[in-house]
Amino acid sequence: MRLFKPKYRDRRGKKKQLKMLWVEFRGPDRQVRKFSLGTTDEDVAEIVKSQLDSMNEFAKKKVAPPVNLVKWAREQELKLRNKIYGTGLLKGESANQTRPLTEHLRDYVNHLLINSKGNYPEQVKSSIERIIEGCNFQFYADVEGIKVNQFISRLVDEGMGRHTANHYINAFKSFANWMKKQNRITETPVVESMKYDVPPQRAFEEDEFAALCEAARKGPESYGLIGHERYVLYKLGFDSGLRRNELRSLTRTSFNFEKCTVLVPGTDTKNQNEAFQKITPETAALVREIARDKMPDTKIFKIHDHSNVMIRKDAAAAGIETTNWKGTIKFHSLRHTLATHLANKGVPPHIVQKIMRHADIKTTMRYYTHLLRGAEDAAIDKLRGFGERRAKEQTA
Repeated sequence: MRLFKPKYRDRRGKKKQLKMLWVEFRGPDRQVRKFSLGTTDEDVAEIVKSQLDSMNEFAKKKVAPPVNLVKWAREQELKLRNKIYGTGLLKGESANQTRPLTEHLRDYVNHLLINSKGNYPEQVKSSIERIIEGCNFQFYADVEGIKVNQFISRLVDEGMGRHTANHYINAFKSFANWMKKQNRITETPVVESMKYDVPPQRAFEEDEFAALCEAARKGPESYGLIGHERYVLYKLGFDSGLRRNELRSLTRTSFNFEKCTVLVPGTDTKNQNEAFQKITPETAALVREIARDKMPDTKIFKIHDHSNVMIRKDAAAAGIETTNWKGTIKFHSLRHTLATHLANKGVPPHIVQKIMRHADIKTTMRYYTHLLRGAEDAAIDKLRGFGERRAKEQTA
């Protein structure tokens, strides 16, 4: 391996010499390589040459270089690092250890853009970037699970919700798992999820749901929806059992108003399967009325991300407890209410499962079959007189 300053001819044909020092060597693939070291300082160039020479020897022997060489390469400018990768002086995990986390993240986001939909890739990117910056991670060797947890804990102390905190943690863990699958790293950091009690979501009683719809219909604009639009949205959410993002995707062409059906393609459903739901004629007529003046591909409902707050405001206006011993009202409570009332009306569980589109009947039974007010009393009332006739006959 030698250092030199390349010579060249200028426009007038006069021989000149570059000021920058270059290195020339025969790489592990037996090809002669030449590139600039990006410096005019001969002492610095000698140090770089010595490090590259050591890397070259390890690469020829197909042996992983020592940690100090990998660390040195990691600290170099991007142009020199790219030359080290391109000439094969560092390969596999050693090369990946010298790439900044932001470069790995860029590749991961490109992977998500191909395999995911909607805003998910951008949300994941912003979450991971915040962790990288907050923990001052530059390379994967800097990553420590305890530092991630400490940073997330600080965010929670500053007001971040624990649910959001877990989204950040899961995004970073998915990123690390992807790097391991890509053989960019050999071990993933141990990052603990935030522990917290998730308040159960409760269903609306029949009179509560009627009061909610009436309060929404008469109420002012809230989170981008006028009162009548919220009224129709709540009716449709209950009738169809569609989730928030599924309702958000609906356009005029999603409905067959004559047959009272709504179709959501698999690209917009949680389980990636097409959803074909029946709704009541009354709700179909309401949706048809507000969809009449919209373009075929225009979303009917502009549902805000704070839809939980929106429905609780309407519930409070209707005099409904937003939180009680049965749980908290959320937008998803519309879906809970459908399943609960279907069960209360005696609809068999497997039919409820089909309407709710649950993959497992246990989900239907465990999460959506809420007890309605008075159901326990009605059940106990059916026991009145049990065994009394037999006792009377025996004493007669």
